[in-house]
Amino acid sequence: MPKKKVDCALACISRGRTIRVVCTALSISRSNLLTKKTRSSDWAILRKSPPKADDADQKNVIASVVKDRATYGYRRLWARLKIDGRQINHKRVYRVMRDEGWLLFRQGQKLWTLESMKAHWRLRKATLDGALMGWNCLTTMESASGWHLHWTAATGRS
Repeated sequence: MPKKKVDCALACISRGRTIRVVCTALSISRSNLLTKKTRSSDWAILRKSPPKADDADQKNVIASVVKDRATYGYRRLWARLKIDGRQINHKRVYRVMRDEGWLLFRQGQKLWTLESMKAHWRLRKATLDGALMGWNCLTTMESASGWHLHWTAATGRS
């Protein structure tokens, strides 16, 4: 619901209009309007997630460990930081390493570049188009026993 409607409705109610008439005219629910009318001025939305913390200091700590131990993955690095007395969430360690490009590749894992991803999706699209070609060749024919599917080009048989 747009905030402008609610603010306008609250202004109309403060000037003496009835809540029922204002809510009907502006298509606003009365329960919502009454809640906002009786709410205190210092009310804050607590359902919103808190702002993301700045990762600059954690980034410096992680960078120093990665520089010394380049073969550590994020879980091993997180365990090392935990042993050193740093309280950092493992998901934050992963996020910082991912954003900075410090994550290790698994054995046999391919490095995805933009070109390789485009080629992969071109191949998938071509395969899907080829698979759907058989369905496009379906026709229906009327016979004495009723309607049946005729698989001319798809299967080579009728």
